[in-house]
Amino acid sequence: MASIKLKFRPSSVKGKKGVLSYQIIHYRLTRLIKTSYRIMPSEWDDSTGSLLISTQSECKARLLLIRDQTNWEMTRLQGIINDLERTGVESVSYTHLRAHETDSYLVCRLLLEKKGPTGKESRWVLEP
Repeated sequence: MASIKLKFRPSSVKGKKGVLSYQIIHYRLTRLIKTSYRIMPSEWDDSTGSLLISTQSECKARLLLIRDQTNWEMTRLQGIINDLERTGVESVSYTHLRAHETDSYLVCRLLLEKKGPTGKESRWVLEP
């Protein structure tokens, strides 16, 4: 069983946009997939872990697009993880993955591995 959450990391520079990432927790192992989505801290609600979309916002269309896209990507990631868990996928070599799987399955397979090469939290970029 894996959980997927959308997380916001504010910029260290005041007044700059922060980055949205997907946090995937699988067997107590946490991974982050960095997205290319950038939002202002005022557009994020920490208590609900979601975008704040004001009806008076000049960026409403952009925020709605980001919300819809991230919801779709989270559903897609959860489906891929469920498929891999259901088939009882074991860790295999990188060469095997590259030869037989799509990019989406490759990312999820790497996320589901119990250990990374450094033993630390790994980060991948998921482009929209």
